[in-house]
Amino acid sequence: MNPGRVSLSTVLAPIYTTGTTPIVSGSAPLVSGTATIPPLASGTAAIPSPTPSSPYSIEIDLGAQRAYLLKNGKKLVESPISSGRVGHLTPTGDFSVIQKDLNHVSTLYGKIVDGSGRLVKAGADSAMPVPKGCKFIPAPMKWFLRFDGAAGMHAGILPGYAASHGCVRMPPSKAELFYQTVDIGTPVHVFGTAPIHESEPDIPAPHHPTALAKPKPTPKPWSPPYRHPALAQIQPHAGHP
Repeated sequence: MNPGRVSLSTVLAPIYTTGTTPIVSGSAPLVSGTATIPPLASGTAAIPSPTPSSPYSIEIDLGAQRAYLLKNGKKLVESPISSGRVGHLTPTGDFSVIQKDLNHVSTLYGKIVDGSGRLVKAGADSAMPVPKGCKFIPAPMKWFLRFDGAAGMHAGILPGYAASHGCVRMPPSKAELFYQTVDIGTPVHVFGTAPIHESEPDIPAPHHPTALAKPKPTPKPWSPPYRHPALAQIQPHAGHP
């Protein structure tokens, strides 16, 4: 051997001496201070925790004309409503919120006004002919929560009885609160039967003994109600008396 050269066995000897873990074993010790991270068991993977479902639900009592916002089954908010009238009843059953529309407008109902904005016909629908110089304005349905077909909850007029075309009208403040609280998929349970209002057409008012005992008011001189001239251009058609 050349005296000026160091043999390979001399360099590797300390690594393979007794008490030293060989590098080629595949399990070199961790550097001091390094934490050991145990591996996942064979065939397993980290699964994120499931997102809990919404605690909110909606109950609509047609008989009482009330709507309730529930949280975990307990009443959180109560609101008066005006549901669908005879011929346009609000559907009953178990549904869920399928659409939210902040500034929804009806595609079927509204009013007809003249060029100056004066009301020509309230309670109009989109199938009615619009007189010359007038226009049809769709009914606003702000804070709209659709739950079945065309039926939904929204801000609207509450006359004190069921008067809508099938939707559930609410005071604006309550409609906003319901809208801001619930999400798409929130359960909606509609039940009961809306009371029949005495002024609804083709439905005779029930006779009541106390009503018969009341004195009749003194009749006032009759005068024809105001009728906008443009109404003469609107002709009734099938399905819309």
